[in-house]
Amino acid sequence: FGLNHIGGIKGYIGSYLSYKYNGKELQESGFYDYGARMYMPDLGRWGVIDPLAELYRRYSAYNYTVNNPIKYTDPDGRGVEHFGKKAEEMARKLEKKLDNQIKKLEKSKGGDNNERIVELQKSKQDISDMRNDKATEYVFGKAGGKEDVNKD
Repeated sequence: FGLNHIGGIKGYIGSYLSYKYNGKELQESGFYDYGARMYMPDLGRWGVIDPLAELYRRYSAYNYTVNNPIKYTDPDGRGVEHFGKKAEEMARKLEKKLDNQIKKLEKSKGGDNNERIVELQKSKQDISDMRNDKATEYVFGKAGGKEDVNKD
């Protein structure tokens, strides 16, 4: 997880970049700088305890994201963030954009605006339904981007 391969085969086909694993800067010491802590890729561990370890007494002081990197993230070492909060924020922003677009279309005249308004209202309702569905967990991302998990 993040071990440097500069001397290996990849080192011959590319150039050295200081930003590697998770986009964090590789220091001369061989550690990745996460802001509050330094990550040791050769051990797959942190070199120092979590500065907020007292908030997470049930977990090791050397843990990352309370041992659940699938559900949480800790971008700067100042506490975990639930991915669900980011998805909720993204959904709110999208609903606001849809509302603004619907208002613009309602003010303008012409063509197929009514059909487009109905489509946008349906999209807004679909997002609302997903947010209120407690039985299913939805993942929001960008199709075709680096985050696209359905690559061939």
